[in-house]
Amino acid sequence: MRAAVKQEKDASHNLIEKIKVNKIRVKRQRSITMSLNTSTLTTSGDWVRVSWGGVSDPAGDDWVGLLVPATADPSATAPAKFKLASSDPEYLRSGSGSVEFKVLNYRQDAAFMFFRGGFEKPVAVAVSPVLVVANPNQPLQGHLSLTGVNSEMAIQWSTHNSSRPQVQWRPANGSAHPYPHTADASSSSFAASDMCDAPASTVGWVDPGLQHMAVMAGLLPGVRYFYRYGDTAWGFSPEFSFLSPPLVGPGSTVRMLALADMGQAEVDNSSLESEMLASLNTSLVLEAQLFPASSRFAQSAHATATANSSKPPPLVDYSLLLHNGDLSYAQGYSTQWDNFHAQIQPVATAVPYMVNPGNHERGWAGSGGLFDAPDSGGECGVVYQRRFVMPGTDVKKQWYSFNHGPMHILQYSTEVDFMPGSDQHKFISQDLQNVDRTVTPWVIVGGHRPVYISAQSDDAPDGNSAVSKMQREGLEGLFMANKVDLLLHGHHHTYQRTCPVYQGQCMGLDPDGSPLAPIYVVIGNAGAGLSTNFLTPDPDWLQAMNLWWGILRLEINGTSLHAELVSDKDGSVQDSFTITKPSQWGQRYMTSKLNSTGSGGNSSGSSSGSGSHISVSEMDSSGKGVSGVERVATPPPPYKHHGARASAVSSDP
Repeated sequence: MRAAVKQEKDASHNLIEKIKVNKIRVKRQRSITMSLNTSTLTTSGDWVRVSWGGVSDPAGDDWVGLLVPATADPSATAPAKFKLASSDPEYLRSGSGSVEFKVLNYRQDAAFMFFRGGFEKPVAVAVSPVLVVANPNQPLQGHLSLTGVNSEMAIQWSTHNSSRPQVQWRPANGSAHPYPHTADASSSSFAASDMCDAPASTVGWVDPGLQHMAVMAGLLPGVRYFYRYGDTAWGFSPEFSFLSPPLVGPGSTVRMLALADMGQAEVDNSSLESEMLASLNTSLVLEAQLFPASSRFAQSAHATATANSSKPPPLVDYSLLLHNGDLSYAQGYSTQWDNFHAQIQPVATAVPYMVNPGNHERGWAGSGGLFDAPDSGGECGVVYQRRFVMPGTDVKKQWYSFNHGPMHILQYSTEVDFMPGSDQHKFISQDLQNVDRTVTPWVIVGGHRPVYISAQSDDAPDGNSAVSKMQREGLEGLFMANKVDLLLHGHHHTYQRTCPVYQGQCMGLDPDGSPLAPIYVVIGNAGAGLSTNFLTPDPDWLQAMNLWWGILRLEINGTSLHAELVSDKDGSVQDSFTITKPSQWGQRYMTSKLNSTGSGGNSSGSSSGSGSHISVSEMDSSGKGVSGVERVATPPPPYKHHGARASAVSSDP
């Protein structure tokens, strides 16, 4: 373990951090009894009712916590979730009560404890019977990813210790054998000693079990495949399906989803009213894109299906999802990663879930990151890179690229050095210069912290404005010179879209309508508390802003890129824009680039006037909307939202 570094951070993103675990005392009171309505957790996501009685002087800050494993020392292991005893309105009157928890399979037996003294000086006074996990090797947390090879799809999942994990699959057109194709998985794990510091290495640590990864190879492009993963001894997952990667080239059409800063929350309303409750609706609206006929969107939280239930084949053929940083906000508490995986599993088992790291995955002092903020809770990127294996030969270099239909996608890390001279800068520069735009006319770049952002946060070194300035100095020239079309970032919990912009100036349009610079879109409104610290007046380059939660959905073919911001409230479109290119754009660009290189000019492709154009609402010759910034929603005060949404407004990303 690395040397301890004393750091403090805001606990608003993860309310379990409010519990002073190291101050918990165990002082059993025989008069207080606890019972469960079941002794066995049959499958992950089952509901368990916890009852208690015999509390002679009930208090409003008494609470019930779920302890994993059942034998854990409560002063050394934080609860996986908790509820106030007063959630049962009868408790304060009678000293007895009951609450329901939705309990995941954490691969170990669990128990509930009753605590008095609030969160500052908790006292454990009673414990429930053990909740036995029926199958610790139930295959869970499935999520697809691309490998960089167009004929492959990877699947990752977790179990306790299954011995021969594998994936089985078949094409949609059927086969005499249920699953004619099988691939064994590789397995790995990580330990508390791999973490950088507390709480990840101490009170937040719960054994994550084994992480399995198998690759389905030999896939035909654009074909639906059905699959399941697991172990012949312990059982398999339900059957899921995905659409294999499309044929690379301008003739393909791709539908994809993009988001950032989602987090996770509890459908059983445990752990108080987290600012991440909005993420539940985001998950539902994601599912509504993939499974419109069977969507759980707008259903009550209690009616939500379990995380393990399979779904029919998606009716809309999405083939990609990008999540650009700040995934779970676990911040050192490993059970919160389990919760996140359970929440995204219906989507992540249907479409490759491609990620890059945010500050809440990577940030920790002395760990080699660009900033010393304690935002990862001591995980320092280790948990992220073990749970989400992305393309590339070195998992510690968390940047990569791949082709997907008519697109070249580059994902980079804003959490490690990206300035000129760094390994990452060299990769970005070489990767962008090597794109063949006759094959992939579109280039989309993703990171976490934004290059352009309307935000009042100038604190160096990691404030929004400070990092934005760094990226403009170190990377913006590369994006401009290599004609990147679209950049997607998060971190600031808003939706923001720029004009085609370079060095802070709207570059306008050529007479043929083609944009002269990239468009930057912030999509950090996927679930974390909204940020309201935006600049006033609006910067000239700001085209649109939205202060509500949602996702971005895109449809791209060889000549058109259309994007829509979808609200998680009702699925309505809150913003949209379209960029088009003539069919010969790629050939013109590559010819211009070759001529520029041959004449001793810029070889990185900084030519202009290659014949693409943008239609973004109304746009004048400066590239700015004629009506200025389009504010789709005004910032609300703290509020109650529909369904399981609670108050959630934050200025701290």
